[in-house]
Amino acid sequence: MMLTRAFDDRMFKMQRQGKISFYLKCTGEEAVAVGAAFALEPSDMCFTTYRQQGLLIARDWPLLDMMGQCYSNRLDRLKGRQLPVLYSARKAGFFSLAGNLGTQFPQAVGWAMASAYKRDRRIAAAWIGEGASAEGDFHHALTFGAVYHAPVILNLVNNQWAISSSQGVAGGEEATFASRRSASASPVSASTATTCSPFMP
Repeated sequence: MMLTRAFDDRMFKMQRQGKISFYLKCTGEEAVAVGAAFALEPSDMCFTTYRQQGLLIARDWPLLDMMGQCYSNRLDRLKGRQLPVLYSARKAGFFSLAGNLGTQFPQAVGWAMASAYKRDRRIAAAWIGEGASAEGDFHHALTFGAVYHAPVILNLVNNQWAISSSQGVAGGEEATFASRRSASASPVSASTATTCSPFMP
């Protein structure tokens, strides 16, 4: 977590100095990613937002590779085809990031359904912020995950802000964000902001 914080601080300074075009910090959310990295198997596939740099770092992905992408220099494996901080590392089980928020939930469920269909023991895990729980992608993913018993862990991270809107604007004052899973996927049991479906071989 400390290495993630140090990397985050350094890259944020580089962005503020105009040396890279784009960077989003994960300050305060390091444990969300690093803890998951140690709980998951290295072969499990992660569908993240732009605040889970800690997953790659905890999986020993080279920092120079991550920095090369942020700088879009000759070390960038993606050859400038992806925005800085939207990492992609298949060998690390890190699915290509998209700038659109919420899309990773149904992608993770689809990947998990394919894994179960192939009798693969790998699972998928995905993360979104609480603001994206208002998107249709969130509800579609919960429904498909529950109906098809996909081996997926869906993490809803409440960092109190949806881009620049407080959680109250996103409906966080009415009920917990975890309660939103009830309407979409009643067969799935979850008592916290992490929703998961059981694996059914």
